[in-house]
Amino acid sequence: MHKDKKASMTTSCIKGMRDIRSLSGQKPWLVLGRAVTAIALTYLYTIVTAAILDRLTTGAPLEQVLTVAGLGLSAILLVSLISHVLERRDLILDAGILRIYRSRKSRKLTELPYERLESVDTRETLSRMHMQESIGFGLSALIRHFNTLVKALLSIAVSLVMLAVLLVQAGKGPLDYVWMLLFGLATTLLSLGAAFGIKRANDASMRAIQSIFPPHIILNDYLTSGGGIRYQDGKDIRFYQYRPQIETVYGDAVKEMRRFDRAGGTIPALAAGLGGAVRGLTLGASYLFVLLIWNIGYQDLGWALVLASALYQLSASMAGAAGVLSQCGAAADSVHAYMRFTEPVPASHAPASRPAPAVPGGESETMLAVKALSFQYPGAEKETLQDISFTIPRGGRIALVGANGSGKTTLVKLLCGLYPPGAGRILLEGRDVSKWPSEEYGSRFSVVFQDFKLFSFSLGETVASASAYDRERVTKALGQAGLNDRLATLPDGLETYLYKDFADGIEFSGGEAQKTALARALYRDAPILVLDEPTAALDPLAEAEIYDRINRLSRDTTILFVSHRMSACRFCDEILVLSEGKLIQQGCHEELLAQEGPYRAMWEAQAQYYTDDVGESVS
Repeated sequence: MHKDKKASMTTSCIKGMRDIRSLSGQKPWLVLGRAVTAIALTYLYTIVTAAILDRLTTGAPLEQVLTVAGLGLSAILLVSLISHVLERRDLILDAGILRIYRSRKSRKLTELPYERLESVDTRETLSRMHMQESIGFGLSALIRHFNTLVKALLSIAVSLVMLAVLLVQAGKGPLDYVWMLLFGLATTLLSLGAAFGIKRANDASMRAIQSIFPPHIILNDYLTSGGGIRYQDGKDIRFYQYRPQIETVYGDAVKEMRRFDRAGGTIPALAAGLGGAVRGLTLGASYLFVLLIWNIGYQDLGWALVLASALYQLSASMAGAAGVLSQCGAAADSVHAYMRFTEPVPASHAPASRPAPAVPGGESETMLAVKALSFQYPGAEKETLQDISFTIPRGGRIALVGANGSGKTTLVKLLCGLYPPGAGRILLEGRDVSKWPSEEYGSRFSVVFQDFKLFSFSLGETVASASAYDRERVTKALGQAGLNDRLATLPDGLETYLYKDFADGIEFSGGEAQKTALARALYRDAPILVLDEPTAALDPLAEAEIYDRINRLSRDTTILFVSHRMSACRFCDEILVLSEGKLIQQGCHEELLAQEGPYRAMWEAQAQYYTDDVGESVS
């Protein structure tokens, strides 16, 4: 069992070294260089002091003492200079490595299939990685532990060589060799025992940490990693007096983390104290040893000090290696898990594009076809969508309506390729979604999602989703979305930044943000425009204006309106009514109004909002 643990720990450290090397091939050489210069400096100070002391005690000429001192100090200066240069280069390299390491997560989140991105498993994985970094298991910790481990192991090797040479030189007879070797062996065994105890303590700490890892890992990460409270949340917190409730939740998280921190801190602290005590004992014993060999007639007092220093360095290095070995293995495991998670998503192996079946007149008349489509979220008790079938003609205006929770947004995600169909088929231009390369399929859609996100870029960059953009097209898209008047008031026009995350930008209202998201979709100019609750933040008059603008778009654009509000239905060729994941009605506005059913009930309930000032229905 012990051998298995040792092999596992060694394997983890090797994997950690490989992960560091994959981020920068220079890093291992800089670590080795820093270790060599640090050890060289440690022994140079002692050796130069010893050489000067020996010449002073033996009555050597002053010129010889000064020459030795000058050469020694020159060597120390040179090695120190090299050490500082390597340290500076290493710090700069570490900053770059950390940026690359952390940017891998952002890149992976943009590549990850959407169904995996939304999954609880992915969120828990991310939260666990954040938590591990916060308690010292991330790349920064691995680099620090790896530096310490390499230096300690190299120092052990150098110290053993120094001890072997110096002990042989110190002996005057066979008996001297025996007792000096016994003293060195006893010191080494004491250091090894302390090192073993330190390692066992750290291993126990790692096991304790894993056994009580916070069960509500996502909540803890949300509250403690900086993502819990945003500046935008301040209004609601103050107005609705959320502070006591938030403090209660934070308090519970802090209590849980304190228990977690104690498990990871108390035992290693005791082990570190043991290591310090052993190092102090070894240092005292080493200088006692110097006095003993001086007493038996060994004249080179300076080299006796070097011998004492080598004994102390051996003890300190063993304790240091043992103290960091478990942490290095644990940090390496967490980094390796991070690196595996953030590996690039393999390129799509979808078959090459094949032309869709042609119909008389050239292009397929059907833009989208849904056949017996069903879908169930992982872990859900029942299907969100059940056996849905319909077709959308090229250039058609289709409304998808239903109460909240009826499955509209899930259907939109499936149509846009964010989720693979659970059962049934989706065909775009006559070709099954599985036979489209994902990027090519996605490029056929412009979408305004219900929970859209605008990033803190300039308005022009936001609409174009790019740093370089066509100003005329952006201005046209903003005009189609009804933002011309607002654009005229912006201090820097299209260069005005949104929000205050990265610059002193403007705060758009909900309606203005929604219109900006619509402009972004219009700028893309894809053949299918999907609007998922595109006017939820608008009043009825502004909503009617937006729908009128959208309806004027070319018939080359197929439009799918998704809403639980009925105003879009007047413009549509066909209406699909969803209820509890089922398609329960289908037809044009007049046909559905003539039938008893959910559509007519929803329309009559909302009709008051679609009546003009003189009381005439605009339906």
